[in-house]
Amino acid sequence: MASRGATQEAMATAVGLSIKTLSRIYADEIGRAAELIRQAVFATQVRLAVNKGSTPAARFVLAELEKVEAARIAYRAPAPAKLGKKEERQAAAKQVAGIFAPGEAPALLTSH
Repeated sequence: MASRGATQEAMATAVGLSIKTLSRIYADEIGRAAELIRQAVFATQVRLAVNKGSTPAARFVLAELEKVEAARIAYRAPAPAKLGKKEERQAAAKQVAGIFAPGEAPALLTSH
């Protein structure tokens, strides 16, 4: 119902719940429906801009693409977690080379 543009009040009445209960129980579905509507509107605007040469549709599409690009640029990957003293020393021990490097494990008797 939400993907067809129904209000929360209409949906709550249809299923016999209060708006508060509907929002609490079906929040994910309502959010996904809103995203489906946004995608449908965007697809329609792209078709209008490309097929019919609609200037307002082209402006809408460009504005949406700029928002997406700005969000992509603004997103920063989280910094890696800082290692504690013990983890730093264990990592450094794995990097040891030369005469202090750990020796190779002995060959098993069963391997030929």
